[in-house]
Amino acid sequence: MISYVRRLSVVVLLLLLAYAGAASRNLFARDASAQTIAVVSAASYSPWQVTQGAIASVFGANLATASVAAGDADPRTPGIQLPTTLGGVSLRIGGTAAGLFYVSPGQINFLVPDQISFYSERPDWTDVEVRTNSGVTVAAAIQIQKFGLSLFSADGTGRGVPAGWLLRVKTDGTQTMLPLGQLDPLTNKLTARALDLTPTSERVFLVLFGTGLRNAPDQNNGGNANESVRPLLNGYPVIPLYAGAQGAFPGLDQINLEIPRALPAVPTLALSVNQQTFDFPFVLPPLVQNSWSSVGLSARAINSLATSDGWWLAGTPTGLFRSEDNGKNWRRIGIANLSEEQNISAVAAAASGEYSFYLATEGRGTWASIDGTNWSDAQYSYGVGGLPISLDRKKIISLSVQSSVYFGTDGEGVFARVCGGGQHPETPPYCVYRQTNQGLSNLRVSALTQRNNEVLAGTLGGGVFYLSDRAAQWTALNQGLPNNVEVYAFTAFRDFIWAGISAGLF
Repeated sequence: MISYVRRLSVVVLLLLLAYAGAASRNLFARDASAQTIAVVSAASYSPWQVTQGAIASVFGANLATASVAAGDADPRTPGIQLPTTLGGVSLRIGGTAAGLFYVSPGQINFLVPDQISFYSERPDWTDVEVRTNSGVTVAAAIQIQKFGLSLFSADGTGRGVPAGWLLRVKTDGTQTMLPLGQLDPLTNKLTARALDLTPTSERVFLVLFGTGLRNAPDQNNGGNANESVRPLLNGYPVIPLYAGAQGAFPGLDQINLEIPRALPAVPTLALSVNQQTFDFPFVLPPLVQNSWSSVGLSARAINSLATSDGWWLAGTPTGLFRSEDNGKNWRRIGIANLSEEQNISAVAAAASGEYSFYLATEGRGTWASIDGTNWSDAQYSYGVGGLPISLDRKKIISLSVQSSVYFGTDGEGVFARVCGGGQHPETPPYCVYRQTNQGLSNLRVSALTQRNNEVLAGTLGGGVFYLSDRAAQWTALNQGLPNNVEVYAFTAFRDFIWAGISAGLF
């Protein structure tokens, strides 16, 4: 399937690269007498994303007397052979002749030669020289990178809808493809096509096109750099099926990734290449999904879920499970001194701090982990005056990990784990568990969340309470809720906090 998609994309990108200047031809044009040129990525128009083997653009004035698109200079040789002179115009970079895609009075699209030294290898500027068909030579100096990533946009502006395809694969192997952009007849502008993930029996893929990626590290020698690329779709990590050279068109790179069923709506796009993150000003299509589908752990009750770096943890009444492929396969995680069938009442991912994950149990305290596989006992800390406070044997039923770690119990209220810069003689670094119940009239705390230096606690029968970092006690927050309501879950979205309660969603 991957090779099929790569072949099919060539015609579209030929048109895109040959005429990319049509929408932005005068973007960097200068007065003809100044003979100033700008050298940028042909996809993003950034001067800092020009890489070995990538497609780049020169903007200026009077670069050619006519617009000319290149053909294959030698059809008898496999692949596309680019001419080094087009319409009487030539370009040299670091003294090496570059292949040309397109020349016009205001823009030249060219291929950066692979043999050009990149900046970290030779920390110096590289000269780019354009010789026009009138015999004038104009030049600029740039920094060449070994690899990077610039995505092409559908309208050639470097932003908006990405250039790419939405690929659907049915159970019988039938494939259909649609461009990611569609023309809005009212505004006459390209808008994102909706990503419809129904029916659930079909698989849906994004195929994106860019340049600069092909030299990213191929750590497992698998023929592409998908292990170095981590697309984030609205913060959701996705492992690409393929990331590397498109294979048929010079300088063109491609990323194929499957859209996970759990992807949040209205996704944005960021990609990480070899731990360098690129945020793109693109709008990906909104999701349309009308049904739920099972993704694993069938016939098990799920108490709590947490995710980080592309893998998931699920707390169940019969133990802890981990998935490294977005929920398709799960394996049980054993925790020292706990039964494999231990009821894991809550699990949460930490945005920062000493540990990446925390979990809570009903009756066996709390545990912390850096990698989600190896867990350490987090039961004991020291309270005010050096008296030990243990969460062991407490019935913890909720957990929130953000700026601080809060545990909600069934009958003893809220405990906060706060670590400071000092040290206690017996427990370096110095941490305290503080029982934080003043003003909390119901101590059965079944849901917790944090936002903007405030903590919200949902209780079983007492509604919602909030605690500000500027206040000494909890305050009830129940206006609009039924009396004596039971609160089971919170989530924050944009400017609102949503609560799942015994009477529905508020």
